[in-house]
Amino acid sequence: ELLRMPMIDVQQTVNRALTEYTMPLSPLHHTHFYTLKSGLSLEQATLLREYRPRLLGFGVSDGTERVYSSGSNASQVVGFLGSDGVGMAGLERGCGAFLTGKDGYAIAEVDDHRREIPDSVVEMHPAKNGLDVRTTIDADAQHIATVEAQNIVKTFHPEGVSIVIVEPDTGNIRALVSMPNYDANPDPAHPGRRLPIKSAALADRCVGGVYEPG
Repeated sequence: ELLRMPMIDVQQTVNRALTEYTMPLSPLHHTHFYTLKSGLSLEQATLLREYRPRLLGFGVSDGTERVYSSGSNASQVVGFLGSDGVGMAGLERGCGAFLTGKDGYAIAEVDDHRREIPDSVVEMHPAKNGLDVRTTIDADAQHIATVEAQNIVKTFHPEGVSIVIVEPDTGNIRALVSMPNYDANPDPAHPGRRLPIKSAALADRCVGGVYEPG
């Protein structure tokens, strides 16, 4: 009930875990845990952690989730990450090599359960943060242009709309809007998953089309 999933799905996972655990493998090859459900809400995770009497054998593992504060306002500009954490579109893809940092690691001796032996570290490599990418997009101008583009779509029903706002003195781009667009944030009704993105919405008509805006 807490997970809001059919009991038969829970039972199938438990049965698979029991079957695999009884297989004649080394303890090092056994899976430490089995995922029943991903993308739980904070409310669900809190209820599971605080449930009384305690659910023995069940736990919650914290994770991270990418959130796009601009929503659909600058979807083609920002892009989004795939389920594997790799950029799939926009700046997330084009600047992925700059944005992605490097994990740190240590070289040390371990016991037969792969636990680090104290004072055995012989080499330490610290993690490196990724770089920042800044644009000249103005959030207010981008939002206003997006609303106007949506009004055009509702009134005239075109196949696509592109709006570009440029600062004359500097050439800086203050707004870059392409319709149709999408929202890469997780679906509120299904945490951990986003709504399907149509191929037409992935195209940035402002920079990738054969017709100049205007």
